[in-house]
Amino acid sequence: MFSLNQQGPYYPTPAHISAIHQIKIVFSFVIITIFFPVSFAERNPIKIHIANPQLVGAGRMTFLFFNIYDAELYASEKKWNKNKPFALKLTYLRHFKGREISKRSVEEIFKLGFDTQETLDNWQGQMDAIFPDVVSGSVIIGIKDSNGHAVFYYDEKFIGSIKDVEFTRWFFDIWLGRKSSDLRLRAKLINADG
Repeated sequence: MFSLNQQGPYYPTPAHISAIHQIKIVFSFVIITIFFPVSFAERNPIKIHIANPQLVGAGRMTFLFFNIYDAELYASEKKWNKNKPFALKLTYLRHFKGREISKRSVEEIFKLGFDTQETLDNWQGQMDAIFPDVVSGSVIIGIKDSNGHAVFYYDEKFIGSIKDVEFTRWFFDIWLGRKSSDLRLRAKLINADG
C-alpha cells in the first residue's frame, strides 16, 4: 500500500516487488487451472479416464521382418479387467495412412467372428474419420472408458470417440481377446505370466 508519512512518500522495496510478482504468478496459475483444466489433463489422457493407471504389460507387433508398433496396456492398480476402464497405447514404428489402420482393424474384427457387414462398414467409416496418418514415433491411445465407449487420442490430443459398447469390445479384442491373431503379444500385454 502506498501512503505518505512523516518521513515522506513510501516506495516499495525490491523484496516487496518480488513478493507481489510471485503472488500474481500464483494467482494466474490458479485461474488457469480452474477455467482451463482440460489443457493440463490432456498431457496425460490415460489419467483422465483411469484412476491410478499403471503399466500392465507391453510388447511389439511385428510382421515378417518388419516392426509395426510397440504396444502398452494400462489399467488401474496394474490389474487389467476387460469389464473395467483400460488404455492401449500404440507407438508406431512405420508410416501408415489412417484409412489403412481402419481397414486393418475391420479385417481383424471380421477374423474374430463378427460378420455383420453393415455394422462393419459403419465402424470403418467412423474410424476413417478419427484415425490420422501416422509416422514413426506417432502415438495413438485407445481407451475403454467407464461407459464402455472407445475414446481415442493422437499424440495425447483427443481425436474422437465411438460410443458403441459392441464396437469397443470387438475393437480391443484385436489385441486382448482370446482369439487375437497375435496371442504372443496378447500374453505380454495382459502379463499372463506375471
